Amino acid sequence: MFQDYFTDKEYENAFIEFGGARKKIAEKVRELSNIEEGVILDLLSGHGLLSAEMAQCFPKSRILGIGLHNDVLSFKQVLKSDIFPQKTWTYFHYLACNATSLPIRSATCDIVTNFLGLEDLHMTSGRSGVERTIDEVERVSKKDALIQISYVDYGISPTEVLTKEIWDSIGLNAIFYEREEYLRMFEERLFYPLEEFKIVIKKKMTPNQAKAELMFACEEAPILFSNFGVKSITFDDLWSKFGERLEKYGMAFWSQIQVIILSKT
Repeated sequence: MFQDYFTDKEYENAFIEFGGARKKIAEKVRELSNIEEGVILDLLSGHGLLSAEMAQCFPKSRILGIGLHNDVLSFKQVLKSDIFPQKTWTYFHYLACNATSLPIRSATCDIVTNFLGLEDLHMTSGRSGVERTIDEVERVSKKDALIQISYVDYGISPTEVLTKEIWDSIGLNAIFYEREEYLRMFEERLFYPLEEFKIVIKKKMTPNQAKAELMFACEEAPILFSNFGVKSITFDDLWSKFGERLEKYGMAFWSQIQVIILSKT
């Protein structure tokens, strides 16, 4: 499946660009939606990058980004950059809160989006937090609202198998569920799938790039999310276990992004 490693310059922008995945998602939601001036909730917004793509596709809509307090700092860096024109943020509001209790009135949102944030939600809130957040999505969304979620599904190449083993072993509890589990959770709340598609990113991380990524996960993530009791194994222990295979195969960069768009009945 994989063709090449990222160059170091490509890797610097990899998390911003993400193979154009956010733009593809926003364009698909635009294709399926009939709203012009609505309210869009970007759940677990992070840096606000999907929010910006949604703003490009829905320039007359109000967009609410939801993130933790440290996410707001990340968003402010994007806001000050030239990644998007400043007019992109005209109708955007960032709300610092926990997704399990949204400060939004019931039946407010026409669209709810999420880009790979469900694993972080599990890391900070566990399964019960994921369930409570989906309850909140049900509460704040209007009838016939569109709900978009995305998650990572690794393939069977040696690089992908290795990468999944690493994230399963690291101890952060940042995990994605299987497709059927997400569908079950949403269908219990009367959300039903409209469309599904896959975004494949064929680049992979070099051993040195992977080392930087994993050092952050082992050393920085537990500090950033210390209020939630997040812990990981040490980087040395992780590298001792997987370093030899990483040197041989590299590490997958969220290689297969699965996207589900649902409608609320």
